Amino acid sequence: MRLKTRIFLLAPLAIVGMLVVGSIFFYGDTVKDEYRADLAKIQDLYALDQDIEMSLLQARRAEKDFLLRSRESDVTRHSEVASATVAKIEQLQVLATKNFPSELNQQIATLKAGFASYVSVFNALVEKNRLLGFDEETGLQGTLRAAVKNAETDLDALGQPELTVKMLMMRRHEKDFIMRVEEKYVTRLNDRVSEFKQFPLGLFGSTDTRSTIFKLIDAYQADFQAYATATMEERALRQ
Repeated sequence: MRLKTRIFLLAPLAIVGMLVVGSIFFYGDTVKDEYRADLAKIQDLYALDQDIEMSLLQARRAEKDFLLRSRESDVTRHSEVASATVAKIEQLQVLATKNFPSELNQQIATLKAGFASYVSVFNALVEKNRLLGFDEETGLQGTLRAAVKNAETDLDALGQPELTVKMLMMRRHEKDFIMRVEEKYVTRLNDRVSEFKQFPLGLFGSTDTRSTIFKLIDAYQADFQAYATATMEERALRQ
Protein backbone atom coordinates (compact mmCIF):
# COMPACT_ATOMS: atom_id res chain seq x y z
CA MET A 1 0.00 0.00 0.00
CA ARG A 2 1.35 3.39 -0.95
CA LEU A 3 2.31 5.87 1.80
CA LYS A 4 -0.24 8.41 0.61
CA THR A 5 -2.99 5.83 0.92
CA ARG A 6 -1.87 4.86 4.37
CA ILE A 7 -1.96 8.49 5.52
CA PHE A 8 -5.42 8.92 3.99
CA LEU A 9 -6.70 5.90 5.87
CA LEU A 10 -5.28 7.23 9.16
CA ALA A 11 -7.17 10.49 8.84
CA PRO A 12 -10.58 9.11 10.01
CA LEU A 13 -8.89 7.52 13.00
CA ALA A 14 -7.27 10.82 13.88
CA ILE A 15 -10.60 12.61 13.55
CA VAL A 16 -12.27 10.06 15.80
CA GLY A 17 -9.43 10.41 18.30
CA MET A 18 -9.76 14.19 18.23
CA LEU A 19 -13.50 13.89 18.81
CA VAL A 20 -12.93 11.55 21.77
CA VAL A 21 -10.31 13.84 23.31
CA GLY A 22 -12.54 16.86 22.71
CA SER A 23 -15.50 15.11 24.31
CA ILE A 24 -13.43 14.27 27.36
CA PHE A 25 -12.36 17.89 27.80
CA PHE A 26 -15.90 19.15 27.18
CA TYR A 27 -17.39 16.69 29.62
CA GLY A 28 -14.70 17.52 32.15
CA ASP A 29 -15.46 21.23 31.88
CA THR A 30 -19.17 20.51 32.24
CA VAL A 31 -18.63 18.42 35.37
CA LYS A 32 -16.35 21.08 36.74
CA ASP A 33 -18.98 23.75 36.14
CA GLU A 34 -21.60 21.58 37.86
CA TYR A 35 -19.36 21.13 40.88
CA ARG A 36 -18.72 24.86 40.99
CA ALA A 37 -22.46 25.53 40.88
CA ASP A 38 -23.10 23.00 43.66
CA LEU A 39 -20.30 24.50 45.74
CA ALA A 40 -21.84 27.96 45.39
CA LYS A 41 -25.22 26.58 46.51
CA ILE A 42 -23.61 24.85 49.49
CA GLN A 43 -21.78 28.04 50.43
CA ASP A 44 -25.09 29.94 50.37
CA LEU A 45 -26.66 27.32 52.64
CA TYR A 46 -23.67 27.38 54.97
CA ALA A 47 -23.71 31.18 55.22
CA LEU A 48 -27.43 31.15 56.02
CA ASP A 49 -26.91 28.38 58.55
CA GLN A 50 -24.22 30.47 60.28
CA ASP A 51 -26.57 33.46 60.26
CA ILE A 52 -29.28 31.35 61.91
CA GLU A 53 -26.83 30.15 64.55
CA MET A 54 -25.96 33.77 65.37
CA SER A 55 -29.67 34.59 65.65
CA LEU A 56 -30.12 31.69 68.08
CA LEU A 57 -27.33 33.11 70.24
CA GLN A 58 -29.01 36.53 70.17
CA ALA A 59 -32.29 34.95 71.27
CA ARG A 60 -30.53 33.23 74.18
CA ARG A 61 -28.91 36.53 75.14
CA ALA A 62 -32.29 38.29 75.25
CA GLU A 63 -33.69 35.35 77.23
CA LYS A 64 -30.92 35.53 79.84
CA ASP A 65 -31.23 39.31 80.10
CA PHE A 66 -34.94 38.92 80.79
CA LEU A 67 -34.38 36.28 83.47
CA LEU A 68 -31.79 38.52 85.15
CA ARG A 69 -33.66 41.83 84.96
CA SER A 70 -37.36 41.08 84.20
CA ARG A 71 -37.67 43.86 81.63
CA GLU A 72 -40.33 44.13 78.95
CA SER A 73 -37.68 45.53 76.59
CA ASP A 74 -35.89 42.16 76.67
CA VAL A 75 -39.16 40.39 75.82
CA THR A 76 -39.61 42.71 72.82
CA ARG A 77 -36.05 42.13 71.66
CA HIS A 78 -36.47 38.36 71.99
CA SER A 79 -39.66 38.50 69.94
CA GLU A 80 -37.94 40.49 67.18
CA VAL A 81 -34.98 38.11 67.05
CA ALA A 82 -37.30 35.08 67.07
CA SER A 83 -39.34 36.44 64.15
CA ALA A 84 -36.18 37.10 62.14
CA THR A 85 -34.89 33.61 62.93
CA VAL A 86 -38.11 31.96 61.76
CA ALA A 87 -37.82 33.87 58.47
CA LYS A 88 -34.23 32.71 58.02
CA ILE A 89 -35.17 29.09 58.71
CA GLU A 90 -37.92 29.35 56.09
CA GLN A 91 -35.37 30.76 53.64
CA LEU A 92 -33.01 27.90 54.43
CA GLN A 93 -35.77 25.39 53.75
CA VAL A 94 -36.61 26.99 50.40
CA LEU A 95 -32.98 26.97 49.28
CA ALA A 96 -32.39 23.41 50.43
CA THR A 97 -35.57 22.11 48.80
CA LYS A 98 -34.72 23.87 45.54
CA ASN A 99 -31.07 22.85 45.31
CA PHE A 100 -30.85 19.58 47.25
CA PRO A 101 -34.35 18.03 47.33
CA SER A 102 -34.99 15.63 50.21
CA GLU A 103 -31.37 15.66 51.43
CA LEU A 104 -31.87 18.19 54.24
CA ASN A 105 -35.62 17.96 54.81
CA GLN A 106 -35.44 16.04 58.09
CA GLN A 107 -32.76 18.23 59.64
CA ILE A 108 -34.55 21.46 58.76
CA ALA A 109 -37.89 20.09 59.98
CA THR A 110 -36.22 19.23 63.30
CA LEU A 111 -34.73 22.73 63.48
CA LYS A 112 -38.10 24.38 62.81
CA ALA A 113 -39.93 22.26 65.38
CA GLY A 114 -37.22 22.72 68.00
CA PHE A 115 -37.10 26.49 67.64
CA ALA A 116 -40.89 26.78 67.65
CA SER A 117 -40.98 24.77 70.89
CA TYR A 118 -38.30 26.97 72.44
CA VAL A 119 -40.17 30.18 71.55
CA SER A 120 -43.43 28.75 72.89
CA VAL A 121 -41.85 27.84 76.24
CA PHE A 122 -40.11 31.21 76.51
CA ASN A 123 -43.42 33.01 75.94
CA ALA A 124 -45.03 30.84 78.64
CA LEU A 125 -42.13 31.70 80.94
CA VAL A 126 -42.69 35.42 80.32
CA GLU A 127 -46.40 35.11 81.11
CA LYS A 128 -45.60 33.23 84.31
CA ASN A 129 -43.22 36.00 85.36
CA ARG A 130 -45.86 38.62 84.60
CA LEU A 131 -48.24 36.67 86.84
CA LEU A 132 -45.65 36.58 89.61
CA GLY A 133 -44.87 40.25 89.10
CA PHE A 134 -41.73 41.93 87.84
CA ASP A 135 -41.21 43.55 91.26
CA GLU A 136 -42.61 43.48 94.80
CA GLU A 137 -45.42 45.87 93.92
CA THR A 138 -46.93 43.96 91.00
CA GLY A 139 -48.52 40.58 90.29
CA LEU A 140 -48.68 37.89 92.95
CA GLN A 141 -45.71 39.47 94.70
CA GLY A 142 -47.73 42.64 95.22
CA THR A 143 -50.82 40.73 96.34
CA LEU A 144 -48.78 38.66 98.81
CA ARG A 145 -47.08 41.73 100.22
CA ALA A 146 -50.42 43.50 100.73
CA ALA A 147 -51.88 40.46 102.49
CA VAL A 148 -48.87 40.32 104.83
CA LYS A 149 -49.12 43.99 105.70
CA ASN A 150 -52.84 43.70 106.47
CA ALA A 151 -52.31 40.70 108.78
CA GLU A 152 -49.28 42.22 110.55
CA THR A 153 -51.04 45.56 111.08
CA ASP A 154 -53.98 43.95 112.89
CA LEU A 155 -51.68 41.67 114.91
CA ASP A 156 -49.55 44.61 116.01
CA ALA A 157 -52.71 46.32 117.27
CA LEU A 158 -53.45 43.31 119.51
CA GLY A 159 -50.02 43.44 121.12
CA GLN A 160 -49.83 39.67 121.74
CA PRO A 161 -46.20 38.41 121.44
CA GLU A 162 -47.24 34.77 120.88
CA LEU A 163 -49.33 35.71 117.87
CA THR A 164 -46.61 37.99 116.52
CA VAL A 165 -43.91 35.32 116.87
CA LYS A 166 -46.02 32.76 115.04
CA MET A 167 -46.60 35.28 112.26
CA LEU A 168 -42.86 35.93 112.06
CA MET A 169 -42.29 32.20 111.68
CA MET A 170 -44.68 32.17 108.73
CA ARG A 171 -42.76 35.05 107.19
CA ARG A 172 -39.49 33.18 107.72
CA HIS A 173 -40.81 30.17 105.79
CA GLU A 174 -42.05 32.52 103.06
CA LYS A 175 -38.60 34.11 102.74
CA ASP A 176 -36.90 30.71 102.75
CA PHE A 177 -39.14 29.56 99.92
CA ILE A 178 -38.40 32.70 97.89
CA MET A 179 -34.68 32.14 98.32
CA ARG A 180 -34.56 28.38 97.77
CA VAL A 181 -37.81 27.49 95.96
CA GLU A 182 -38.33 24.25 97.89
CA GLU A 183 -41.74 22.69 98.55
CA LYS A 184 -40.92 21.93 102.18
CA TYR A 185 -41.24 25.61 103.10
CA VAL A 186 -44.80 25.66 101.80
CA THR A 187 -45.61 22.76 104.10
CA ARG A 188 -43.92 24.47 107.04
CA LEU A 189 -45.87 27.68 106.51
CA ASN A 190 -49.13 25.72 106.38
CA ASP A 191 -48.17 24.02 109.65
CA ARG A 192 -47.57 27.40 111.30
CA VAL A 193 -50.99 28.60 110.13
CA SER A 194 -52.60 25.53 111.69
CA GLU A 195 -50.74 26.22 114.96
CA PHE A 196 -51.77 29.88 114.82
CA LYS A 197 -55.43 28.87 114.72
CA GLN A 198 -54.99 26.77 117.85
CA PHE A 199 -54.28 29.78 120.06
CA PRO A 200 -56.96 30.43 122.71
CA LEU A 201 -59.66 33.00 122.14
CA GLY A 202 -58.33 35.12 124.99
CA LEU A 203 -55.31 36.19 122.94
CA PHE A 204 -57.60 37.76 120.36
CA GLY A 205 -59.87 39.59 122.76
CA SER A 206 -63.14 38.71 121.04
CA THR A 207 -64.70 36.29 118.58
CA ASP A 208 -65.10 39.03 115.97
CA THR A 209 -61.45 40.04 116.24
CA ARG A 210 -60.29 36.45 115.96
CA SER A 211 -62.53 35.93 112.91
CA THR A 212 -61.07 39.04 111.28
CA ILE A 213 -57.49 37.94 112.00
CA PHE A 214 -58.18 34.44 110.70
CA LYS A 215 -59.55 35.84 107.46
CA LEU A 216 -56.39 37.91 107.01
CA ILE A 217 -54.21 34.88 107.73
CA ASP A 218 -56.26 32.78 105.31
CA ALA A 219 -55.83 35.44 102.61
CA TYR A 220 -52.08 35.50 103.26
CA GLN A 221 -51.87 31.70 103.12
CA ALA A 222 -53.85 31.55 99.88
CA ASP A 223 -51.76 34.27 98.26
CA PHE A 224 -48.57 32.54 99.33
CA GLN A 225 -49.81 29.22 97.93
CA ALA A 226 -50.63 30.88 94.60
CA TYR A 227 -47.22 32.54 94.56
CA ALA A 228 -45.43 29.28 95.44
CA THR A 229 -47.30 27.28 92.79
CA ALA A 230 -46.55 29.86 90.08
CA THR A 231 -42.90 30.00 91.16
CA MET A 232 -42.50 26.22 90.91
CA GLU A 233 -44.10 26.29 87.46
CA GLU A 234 -41.80 29.13 86.43
CA ARG A 235 -38.75 27.12 87.50
CA ALA A 236 -39.96 24.16 85.46
CA LEU A 237 -40.32 26.40 82.38
CA ARG A 238 -36.77 27.64 82.88
CA GLN A 239 -35.52 24.10 82.62
